Amino acid sequence: MLFICILLLSLGAIFSLYAPGLTGKFVLDDYGNLPPLFDSLKSSGFWYGVVGGNSGPLGRPLSLLTFALQVDSWPNPYYFKLANIAIHLANFILIFFLIRLLAPYFSTRLKSNSYNLFAIAIALVWAILPIHVSTVLYVVQRMVLLSTFFMLLGLVVYVIARDCWIHGQYGRALLGFCFTLLMAALAILSKESGLLIFAFLICIEQLLSSKKPISNPYLKRGIYIILCVPLVLFCFYLIHIKFVEGYNVRPFTLSERVLTEARVLWIYIQQIMLPKPADLGLYHDAFEVSRSLLEPLSTLFSCLAWLIVFVTLVWAAVKKKVQIFFPMLWFFSGHLMESTVIALEIYFEHRNYLASLGIVLLICFIVFNLFEKVHSAVLKYIFVGVMLIYVGIITIVLQMQTRLWGNPALFNYVHATERPSSIRARALLVDFYQEQGKPKEAYKALEDIERDFPDEPALYFLKLQFLCVYPSWVKSPSVDSYATLLQYGAFSNGAFKSIEDLVDFKSNKQCESVSYELLLKSVRILKLNKQYAHKYYFLARFESLLYLQMRDLNGAIRALESIPNRGYDDAASYARLLASAGSFDAALRAVDAARKVIGNGIAMQKRRDELNELESVIQDDIKASK
Repeated sequence: MLFICILLLSLGAIFSLYAPGLTGKFVLDDYGNLPPLFDSLKSSGFWYGVVGGNSGPLGRPLSLLTFALQVDSWPNPYYFKLANIAIHLANFILIFFLIRLLAPYFSTRLKSNSYNLFAIAIALVWAILPIHVSTVLYVVQRMVLLSTFFMLLGLVVYVIARDCWIHGQYGRALLGFCFTLLMAALAILSKESGLLIFAFLICIEQLLSSKKPISNPYLKRGIYIILCVPLVLFCFYLIHIKFVEGYNVRPFTLSERVLTEARVLWIYIQQIMLPKPADLGLYHDAFEVSRSLLEPLSTLFSCLAWLIVFVTLVWAAVKKKVQIFFPMLWFFSGHLMESTVIALEIYFEHRNYLASLGIVLLICFIVFNLFEKVHSAVLKYIFVGVMLIYVGIITIVLQMQTRLWGNPALFNYVHATERPSSIRARALLVDFYQEQGKPKEAYKALEDIERDFPDEPALYFLKLQFLCVYPSWVKSPSVDSYATLLQYGAFSNGAFKSIEDLVDFKSNKQCESVSYELLLKSVRILKLNKQYAHKYYFLARFESLLYLQMRDLNGAIRALESIPNRGYDDAASYARLLASAGSFDAALRAVDAARKVIGNGIAMQKRRDELNELESVIQDDIKASK
């Protein structure tokens, strides 16, 4: 009964610490993922909206499903953040169960009547780590939270199923193993990093084998083969898709990323153990890249430190020192995908959501062993007091962060002023002044950003937005003077959002001060930029929409024709435009081409129906024209 009370109090404490963040706003990728989803739900139906995502190779349909079920709450972020906190609380409970099951394997000194307390202490420290704020309160990171939920559920059931196998309950064991595989599939469909469940399973199998090895050598090898196969297949997948080409739009190479991550991982560990509030958050896009082992010099020291860690790991594995081996192997497993060779951005805190459990375990093992060696009662009280102060500091930092996330104006101002080298953070200052009703200060902040970041085409389109809203005092930028920037500038997703807003402004007659000719010329020059080649279809789509607003049907058709491999939306739009122009035979061929890129499944039925209806209309038009 006492344990249940402690568990309930822990849940209440975690929720109360995160509750101040519920009043925050959507940020960054929230805008790139949620509006398209809800637009798709309206235009193409519920199930296509769920399975038609493009956030990752698999579309992350389970995560999108949870967002779609909250469509009535859009665009209020409160209930989206509340759902995230609820999943975080569920993960806290699953962490408790997992550690409770593994506790007997960690230490012979730990008494059986202390397992519950040990597990809840680990889970609670993990749940209140300040580094998790940018995962829990960042709505789109529901994908990480949900994927972790399914991974943890699969891991818990695997430990139970393996114990059943050891005790001869083979039917229950096989059922549990199948359930684990199902959870792995659901984790992957929430976010591709769910594949890491197999790496975590290898960690757990290593731990369990230290005390309860599977006697059958063939079965033991079979388990490791089954767990390794998905990871090996993923490596082949990376080679197949030529993952190195992803570095074409990054300001760093593959080798530079690997070197930089050697430093980043140490910073992650520091932020887990001793969080520094000023360095927490989302805006790390200006993180210094390691150009070589000596540039910066900290790269060399980081690599040498990791070499020592790996030697220690090998020693711990040979000597079966699971209290050292297991936590660090867990941490590395959590970073196998997003902190190694894939061309992702350098630094994001959400990559530590489950990986951080390894560091928490290591800290707790060290503390436990030190406590056991202290024999003086007074020293033990002092030791406990120091630990409580540490947890108190962690709690205060967490509360500071959640309050910051819950105050949008303060969030913008603090991040903008504390991260002057981050263009994303600096852009928040523009939003801050806008929300304060100070447009001239906002424009001045934008000009300051442009001065410090001269290689960003997105800033040009932001200036055009200001021209739309404040034509009386904003000077029209000359597209010719920005031509070099547009054609050779750095890639930025912000450019697409700005262009989309401008197209909407023009559609709603809210931007008479920016001509169609200027916008079209700007977009056409940006299409020549090789950094934007992988998103060429977006630019061509915007160009087509602008031509349609000008009632230039042929121009709109030419824009869509320029897309080399049209997806369904562009292919269907192209067919409609051809039909509107009276090119019926070409329109029918375009309908057939659109059918080839629909895909299969019940969720695609609406699209098939749309094309059948379009084909029928074209056939009727052909008959009417004869």
